[in-house]
Amino acid sequence: MSPRSMPAMLRDIAREEPDRVALREKEFGIWQETTYGEYWDLVRTVGMALRALGITPGDKVAIHSENRLAWVVSDLAIQGIQAVSVGLYSTNPAAEVEYLLSHSESKILIAEDQEQVDKALAVRAALPHLERIVYIEPRGVNTHEDPLLMSWDDLLELGRQEVAADSHLF
Repeated sequence: MSPRSMPAMLRDIAREEPDRVALREKEFGIWQETTYGEYWDLVRTVGMALRALGITPGDKVAIHSENRLAWVVSDLAIQGIQAVSVGLYSTNPAAEVEYLLSHSESKILIAEDQEQVDKALAVRAALPHLERIVYIEPRGVNTHEDPLLMSWDDLLELGRQEVAADSHLF
């Protein structure tokens, strides 16, 4: 039997037990549950959105965030389209963000919030491969002037459109 990928294992569990709780995340002091079916749908949606943004096998996608649902969803989605996930610590200062994004040649950065977005924007001139910054938390992010920026919600909407058009991801 050949080894299976983590996204393939998630897909199989989601098919067998879609209503079983896979993850819990605290929001505003209250635990929110994500079932395996919901988890798989999110992974597939983000993977399809990344493909629609031009990510191909071997491309790098960076994630600059604290531990959260969007982080694990993004990581599995990146794996699912055979791209490479590049994790950044949320505490990395702008100079380290520049180094990591530059040397990895990341095409997309998934950033948690304004703080992480600002670090990347401060060094964007040194990041010729960076095509898009997807921000998870919109509060404080100035989106009106920069076509490089895309919200997590917009990424999910793009992915939903792609899934509706072609549901074969992995």
